[in-house]
Amino acid sequence: IVDNFVNAIETATEAGVFATPLNKEAIDNAYNALKQARHDFLYALNLPKADKWYYISSLDESRNDNPDLYTNGAVIYVKEYGADKSLTWDLNESEELSYNPMAMWHFIPVEDDTYSLTYYVQNLGTGPYIGDYPTYSVGVKTYKTPVLYQLNINGGQPGLIARKGDNPGYSLHAATVNKEIVGWSAGGKTASAWDIVE
Repeated sequence: IVDNFVNAIETATEAGVFATPLNKEAIDNAYNALKQARHDFLYALNLPKADKWYYISSLDESRNDNPDLYTNGAVIYVKEYGADKSLTWDLNESEELSYNPMAMWHFIPVEDDTYSLTYYVQNLGTGPYIGDYPTYSVGVKTYKTPVLYQLNINGGQPGLIARKGDNPGYSLHAATVNKEIVGWSAGGKTASAWDIVE
């Protein structure tokens, strides 16, 4: 699968895509081959299964030297039952959130014509889904109706990005203010990088 991805890149480079004058057919063929190779590569990863529940755990390494801002290993959870409740995070070093249904999430696969690896993300303890962002850097809440999220690889690490809704394109991010989950820019090894842990 990795070889297919590399071959698609090499083929695109050799197919005259960058030649002048531009050849639309060569560009379209290269784009479609790269898109398919990326799709195949991502689906070969160890992805969330529809019949399991997971923790969403921070991969942040950007704050490791500051204990007041440290979020590595923190998990996303909901403190209150019902919809329209804030998502928050907390460290799980003493495993106080282990087996807590408020910190467990169901990834429901959704086929989408535009994006690969898309899911609705439902909370086990409360039932509602991870919702949309009101705007950049504002807290994310639970919704009764699902919002499409993409498991996106950025900087070699996964992030969860809202792809449909009022403000698509932001990644879930562990903000230090009030330990809220907010919409933010994606990035590997930052508070916007998340591991999906069974």
